[in-house]
Amino acid sequence: MADNKQDGQPVLPTRGLMRQLTRYADGYGGGPPRGGVRSPYPNWNPGAQRAASTSAIGGGTFHEPGSGSARLFYKTADGWTKDDQDVTVMNDLTPSDIEANTVLRLDWIAGEWWVAEAACKPEDSSIVTEDPPAEPED
Repeated sequence: MADNKQDGQPVLPTRGLMRQLTRYADGYGGGPPRGGVRSPYPNWNPGAQRAASTSAIGGGTFHEPGSGSARLFYKTADGWTKDDQDVTVMNDLTPSDIEANTVLRLDWIAGEWWVAEAACKPEDSSIVTEDPPAEPED
């Protein structure tokens, strides 16, 4: 994270900034550049992202990944905030389905969100339908 020159506090990306960066990345598409040769390097990588599945995510393998949908969560000054739109998620991590309302960690790979980790069991359905609780103050 970059330091804010004024107060030395870490600068956290906002939900709007993440959407704007996603649009920029979608514009580049991660597809082949001119000349038709695909670059081995990703165009943009926001790193690991917290999420919760909003539908069952099909099990898959490297050659035949499953897919489903999830809701991203962003860290703000008030705690964790969920995004208002679902994203498509690919799964080559587990051969069995991942249930809805399961806490996930997603990675951005070649222009798509991929499941990097999944909790063993789903959470209460309120994780997706309600706002998450604010973190306790120190």
